[in-house]
Amino acid sequence: MLFGETVRYIIFSFHMPLFFIFSGYFFRDKPIKDIVNSGLSRLVKPYLVYAIITEVLLKLMNMKGFITCITEILFAHGGPKHTLIFPTETYLGAIWFLMAIFWCKIFYFLICKACKNNLYLSAIIAFAVSYIAIYVGKYLLNLPFGILTGASGLAFFSVWTIIKNMSSKYLYVTIAIWIVA
Repeated sequence: MLFGETVRYIIFSFHMPLFFIFSGYFFRDKPIKDIVNSGLSRLVKPYLVYAIITEVLLKLMNMKGFITCITEILFAHGGPKHTLIFPTETYLGAIWFLMAIFWCKIFYFLICKACKNNLYLSAIIAFAVSYIAIYVGKYLLNLPFGILTGASGLAFFSVWTIIKNMSSKYLYVTIAIWIVA
């Protein structure tokens, strides 16, 4: 099973960051009202519909208890959290990404506006917030609706913004460094 676990860790080391990076590529600066409304209809609504249907079916098949179902919908994460506050052993599956991207877009917009759209300052703050969110989410606190997971993805989300604005001679070096890292 060691080989299987190794392959799993390799895949997980790049596939979720790539989703955040590609989501950052498609991010467009627009008013916060539009970002929230679009996110509610395109991300939160499908998440809730899928999560509720899935959890109701699992409850009907007596595979999960009611509290477990509610906890999975509320916390929206891809695996167990062993935090000091609100630890959970449940998970909903890959659908957690919709809630994470919803929050990530909002946080990134707020960071960019606070930095007056200074690309590099925004990226530095996004990396710092991401690091703090990863630490807090891993050891201290489990927040509902994928809030910390969205904040954790900010570093990857902001990467594409930097890459989009680089000259092509630095782009290949940056991609090579990213692949090695």
